[in-house]
Amino acid sequence: MYCLLCLLTLSCLLTAQQVKDFPELDLPTLGTRAEAVFTSDPSEAIPYMLEIKGRLKGAMSEEYRTIYRENLYLLGLAHMRWYELTKDAQQLRDGIVFWDEFIQAFVADSRHPLAMMNRADCYFGAENWSAAVDAYLHILQLYRVQVEPQELYEILQRLVLSANEASRQQDIVGVFKEFLDPRYSDQLRLFALNTLFDRALEIEGLGALMQLVVEINRDRKFRYDLGLNLRLLNTGDRFEEDEKYLEASLLFAMVLPVEQLLFAVEDHLIAIEEQLFRRQFIVSQADRLVQQLNALRAQRLELVVAPRYTANLRWRQARVLRLMGRTYEAYFAFVRLIQEFPQHKHIEQFRYAAFLQAIECGYTAEAIVLAESYLNESAFFEFEKPIATQLSILYQQKQDVEKVADLADEFLHRFPYDPVATQMAHSLGQTLFQQGDTERILDTFPFWVEEFPEGAFVESVDYWSGMAFLFTGAFSSALTAFDRLIESNPGSIYYLEARFRRGVAYFGMAEYATAREIITAWLASAPGHALQPEAHMFLGDLDAMDALVETALQHYELVETLGGTQALIDHAYFESASLLLANQRDAEHDALLERYLDRFPASPAAAEAVLRLAEANFARGRIRAAFDYYSDGIQRFGDGIETDHVDQLIDAWWKTDDEVRQRCAQTIAFIEQLLADEVFRSEMLYNRVAQLGYFSQNPQIPEDLQLALVIRQPLYEQLEPVTRVDVSVAGAALDIMDFEILRVIRRRVEAQLRQLPSAPPASLFAEMRLSARAAGQDTLALRLLRALNLRAALEVSPVQLGQAEVDLASPATLVWIAGIKAAEDPFVARGWLLQVLRQAPESSAAARALFELGQLELELGYFDQAADFFGQIVEQYFGSELSRRAAMLRADALRSARRYEDAVAAYTLIIQQRDWRGVLWAEATFKIGLCFLSLNETGKAQGFFERTYLGYAGYPEWSAQAVLESGQLLEAQGEIESARNTYQFFLDLPAAEESSFYDAIRQQVQSL
Repeated sequence: MYCLLCLLTLSCLLTAQQVKDFPELDLPTLGTRAEAVFTSDPSEAIPYMLEIKGRLKGAMSEEYRTIYRENLYLLGLAHMRWYELTKDAQQLRDGIVFWDEFIQAFVADSRHPLAMMNRADCYFGAENWSAAVDAYLHILQLYRVQVEPQELYEILQRLVLSANEASRQQDIVGVFKEFLDPRYSDQLRLFALNTLFDRALEIEGLGALMQLVVEINRDRKFRYDLGLNLRLLNTGDRFEEDEKYLEASLLFAMVLPVEQLLFAVEDHLIAIEEQLFRRQFIVSQADRLVQQLNALRAQRLELVVAPRYTANLRWRQARVLRLMGRTYEAYFAFVRLIQEFPQHKHIEQFRYAAFLQAIECGYTAEAIVLAESYLNESAFFEFEKPIATQLSILYQQKQDVEKVADLADEFLHRFPYDPVATQMAHSLGQTLFQQGDTERILDTFPFWVEEFPEGAFVESVDYWSGMAFLFTGAFSSALTAFDRLIESNPGSIYYLEARFRRGVAYFGMAEYATAREIITAWLASAPGHALQPEAHMFLGDLDAMDALVETALQHYELVETLGGTQALIDHAYFESASLLLANQRDAEHDALLERYLDRFPASPAAAEAVLRLAEANFARGRIRAAFDYYSDGIQRFGDGIETDHVDQLIDAWWKTDDEVRQRCAQTIAFIEQLLADEVFRSEMLYNRVAQLGYFSQNPQIPEDLQLALVIRQPLYEQLEPVTRVDVSVAGAALDIMDFEILRVIRRRVEAQLRQLPSAPPASLFAEMRLSARAAGQDTLALRLLRALNLRAALEVSPVQLGQAEVDLASPATLVWIAGIKAAEDPFVARGWLLQVLRQAPESSAAARALFELGQLELELGYFDQAADFFGQIVEQYFGSELSRRAAMLRADALRSARRYEDAVAAYTLIIQQRDWRGVLWAEATFKIGLCFLSLNETGKAQGFFERTYLGYAGYPEWSAQAVLESGQLLEAQGEIESARNTYQFFLDLPAAEESSFYDAIRQQVQSL
């Protein structure tokens, strides 16, 4: 319409002008014709308008100047119209010259801003991007305030596009920053902010981006804009993908949930509605308030229908925290996600993530709760297999065998052909094996294979069955299981381990050559395998058995080099030390164990290394060095409760000190009496029984001194000429200077005495205990109290020992505490002793705990339980110093339980042990007779009673009781003379009066 008015005006003004280029047409006709086709065919109108422009160019009158201006403006519009019809950008380029002339010549014209915008649009349409950028920037510089907001918004849009195409984005940054000013409309400000955001992301200008974030945070309009919050969310995703987790976390923290945006809009909406309702405004503000109200309603509607992204936002925040390594914060973020969105469609993923994060944090209890709650939901199945797998490992770590078993049973039967069944079987097998419950493995696993012979877990069954057979000593069955695994599952994860375990099985079967061959070949085929240290340990043991000392030492050294477990390293070091000691390489032995202490000072076996060093030095006569080791070991490791080796050091100190002092006293007394008393000397030389009896009563006399008195020994040859065989009165005393061997032995024992600590153990340990308590070493102080109570008769009341002391106690100390507590509360004592067995089944205190338990059960009258405890000592700790007494008490308990046949078998076991020959045999033989007597088998009873007093007459206590029982049986049968002879046989024995039953037997004879 505006163009039509211009053309009409132009036609009137041209009435008086004459034709030049078109002779047949005058100016009015040219205007009329241009007007007629301007809208429909601008290409036909343009020549007429160019003719008009040419005729009026240079005209000076105001009237013609006005016509020229209107025609020039319309020429630009005509080219733009022509472009609209043809989409030929050349028309825009042709029209730019007219816009340039108009803009330069008619600055005061009211249409000057429109002309500048038209020229910029021509550059834009002609894809002259750089010129378009300059043109739009020029407009914004001159007419930013005059241009309507909507037109300004369109200019900014085209400016951004032109700058992007011209690669001149940086040239427009300054202008767009100006549009962030609050005086511009929200639409313009948001567009400017988004443009700057794009530019900052494009150039990875982190500083610029952070400035924009500050701007967003400062301005409420920006902060509560839905689109901008979504933009922040997406940008955070981009940073996360680029592993810029800190920046992603910051942007996610900036994002407001839709719910919060909605709350803000509704609050504002309510406030304006109340203001309008109460008419709390001036009249001039009414329209503005209504506009705000409508805008807020529209915004609220937009937010109501907008998708909710709060849960996804919280998920992103938690995930980024995890990626940043902020482990604990991530865990709590995932937990909050579960709590806030329990019905979310991705709740399974939320729970799984929280579960994994709890494991990473080491929150085992929380992880178990999360996993159990997930598996208890019947609708959850997406992550049940990985969760169940991880849960079985957690149960395994907590040694909760029953829960592992329940979980394995469920998933094995639900998914027998799935890999999860393999993991479940593995977890259960490993847990049971670690617990030593190999019997349950062998009772359970084979039935699964029978039920699902093609199950995915069959390889796990074969492997752990083989391991169970190895543990129980059924090496042939273990070999069968491993061979079956190798043949049926060559691709199994257990394949390499099974091949190695075959070598172990042959080792257990004492087929050492085959074991060596298999393990050596396995080492070559499995470089870097985790079992390599164990393989070298076995090869070291094989070499040690074959006396290949150097290669054995090399294998043992590799155990540590290849990263073996502490148990393997301990074995390697201590076996190496034994080899060196056996080959009298004392310096290397000491250096090896010193190196062990330097490298593994925190090892539970460190105190054992000290004990070995002390014993080796003591055996070499270096008593002072041995006590230095004792002292150092007690001070360094005395406050740890893991093992009993420190208790052994304390006991060894006391025992060694006693032995050295007794050896010196007994040896000097023996030498002096031997030289001064000819009667005594004659007895020692010519009466072997008397000699053995004396040495038995004085066991610390050195063995070389005892052997020197055997016939044909040099000392014997020296003493024989000056010692009469039958002598009743002592002759002259002999001079020790005449007997070199006696002088050497005496000097040696005196030298040993001088190497002892300055004070006896009782006073030294009392001082050490006071120092330990002052230094806060409560465990060491408790250990020393145990030693003082057991060896120095320091009185300790049960009241002094409670749960606090139990928590500080090593296994040996806990057994001692339980022994004292038993007098006051045997049931509490029993619990503490069972605790020792659970926590330290391999320690030296375990046998003592079993012994104390057996005695407790005996005192309480639970004979079967007592027999079981004593039996465990005999079966599991046969080498213990308690095994002899335990074997006897086990048999006694069975006899007290009236299980006479079992008791006979237990007593017979004692008699079968040749190392136990002596008083133990006499006691066992007599008690077998008592068992048969209780069974009314008097003939057998009489036979064992006779065997006792005839075969073991040298043990008057037991021979006396056997004589009494035998005599009473004979009396009951009416064989009075035989009974009298039996009693008299005992009374005639040389040592009869030593028996407490001597008077009873004598009275029995007199009564007959």
